[in-house]
Amino acid sequence: MKLLVFISVLGVIIALGLAAGKISFSYFSDSAVSDGNVFAASAEFPTQTPTFPGLVINEVASAAPGNDEWIEIFNPTGSSVNISGWKISDNTEEDIIPTTSPIPSGGYGVVMSDDGNSSLIPASAVSVILSDSTVGGNLANGGDKVVLKSPDGTTIDQMNYGSDTSIFNPAPDDPSATESLSRIPNGTDTDTAADWQIDSSPTIGTENSL
Repeated sequence: MKLLVFISVLGVIIALGLAAGKISFSYFSDSAVSDGNVFAASAEFPTQTPTFPGLVINEVASAAPGNDEWIEIFNPTGSSVNISGWKISDNTEEDIIPTTSPIPSGGYGVVMSDDGNSSLIPASAVSVILSDSTVGGNLANGGDKVVLKSPDGTTIDQMNYGSDTSIFNPAPDDPSATESLSRIPNGTDTDTAADWQIDSSPTIGTENSL
């Protein structure tokens, strides 16, 4: 009798063990790796790093006569981007972009000082007019840099030209008064000086082409 009871109890234990194994297998795939069969949940989930719109400085007329120098910004993203409160600077000064219309997807904004000839900006582009008579500290003939930043100071895009080698070294050539530096093909951004070419027919506020 005792032997029969022992065998019955043993059978129940084995059956429970097999059931437990099936249950465990249903929760963990055979590709799972454990350390001593101890599984621990993460204390917290990682947060996604913020990203910024992929706007690019697309064309620069740094030697335009008088105060007519300008910087073209292209929006290659799939949605409009409001750059009000963003920052744009050269080697010496930084400007805060005033409240302005968002740059539409596939569209252009042109940054110019309030002393410049804003009639040069086509109606299809967003006019970004700075109020301190210059763009940055007045883009220098011979060499300078242009940096576009988000309101928190994160660099969105930057370029340099001529004698300035702070970003690209060697830098793209320095444009003359009748030329601009353009990304060719339009909007190309490989973060190298090769993106930029001298354009003898500036295309302010429109697609770049040679």
